Amino acid sequence: MDWIQILGGVILSIGGLFQIEKIIRVKETRDFSLIWVWLALIGILLMEVYALYLYIDLSTWGFLVSNSVSLGLQIFLLVLVYKYKEG
Repeated sequence: MDWIQILGGVILSIGGLFQIEKIIRVKETRDFSLIWVWLALIGILLMEVYALYLYIDLSTWGFLVSNSVSLGLQIFLLVLVYKYKEG
């Protein structure tokens, strides 16, 4: 079942990469929802805590790896949103 978790993480990460690429290319985040970025980050952080529990308790690594990648991309996205925010 680890492959299902990894596949889900890869799909989520690919979606985030397209958004990151667009922000870097256009260098603006005027129409970007800051609330969404923060809520998604908090959600991923909570999932990361659960993924660590699963890894420690059951030695399942798929969710931890895929979620860690998503967490890193979400943090990078947050940095870009503040970097290119107007005002």
